[in-house]
Amino acid sequence: VHTEPSGAIWAGGEFGLARLVPERPDRFDPVPAPSGMPERVVSLFQDRDGTLWAGSWKGLHRIQHGPDGPYLGPPMPGIETEVDAIAQDREGFLWIGTHRELALVDIAQDRVTARFTRGVTSDDPHIQALMVDRAGRLWVGSRSGLCHLALEASPERDSSCEQLYTIRHGLPSSWI
Repeated sequence: VHTEPSGAIWAGGEFGLARLVPERPDRFDPVPAPSGMPERVVSLFQDRDGTLWAGSWKGLHRIQHGPDGPYLGPPMPGIETEVDAIAQDREGFLWIGTHRELALVDIAQDRVTARFTRGVTSDDPHIQALMVDRAGRLWVGSRSGLCHLALEASPERDSSCEQLYTIRHGLPSSWI
């Protein structure tokens, strides 16, 4: 679920994406997706430029606007798996958490610039939550716990989890 400054509410789910506008608060309008695309939307994120992004079972999508209203754009090349989490860092890059990896996306160039598959979490690459804190640190939630990731990690080497927090550190569960 996501709320725009205009008051519009977006809701993604198993059967697609819908939008509720303040002028018509009694009904959500479905947001069309390109034919043949799965319609399950599992994450929504609005970047600092106002672009709304959706994570589906097939990847990362921009919400685009046409003459008939908003629609789910095609998946970004290079991310062809379920996108469960999206965050934006101070430089404007998107961090994308999937079932298989953590990816860094340059939205100005519409391309994946780095992939991290090892070292993000101890056992399981399935990333379920992402957040960039006020200090600019990236936090990664997985089935292994909550990790503070070293952003200086480069695509040429594995990422580095500086601290992995689990139930041993007071979390109610290590599944974040």
